[in-house]
Amino acid sequence: MKSKKIKKEELFVVRLFKEEEMLSKIREFCTAEGITSASFTAIGALKKATLGFFNLERMEYTKFKVEEAEISSCTGNISIKEGEIAIHAHAVLSDMKGIAMEDTFSGHI
Repeated sequence: MKSKKIKKEELFVVRLFKEEEMLSKIREFCTAEGITSASFTAIGALKKATLGFFNLERMEYTKFKVEEAEISSCTGNISIKEGEIAIHAHAVLSDMKGIAMEDTFSGHI
């Protein structure tokens, strides 16, 4: 196991507005604040999203689109990959009745 002691701990609260795209805004915020390593959680409504399921046999993501959903749970981390900010997140989405979506919309964002 490799570990690293973090000496500086900060908490940021970021609010996105209607029509803003979540991942690009997180990248933009991290760049502006000099954040290269972090974890995050998210909740809220979305108009559309593309989620993915990692197929171990093919070693690639199978992507699917979702429209009008509530983010019931979203957790992720931020790191640097190939010199760029990389965001790895997973989400569970619910429909307008508050039920995890019938087609099991959860996966990698």
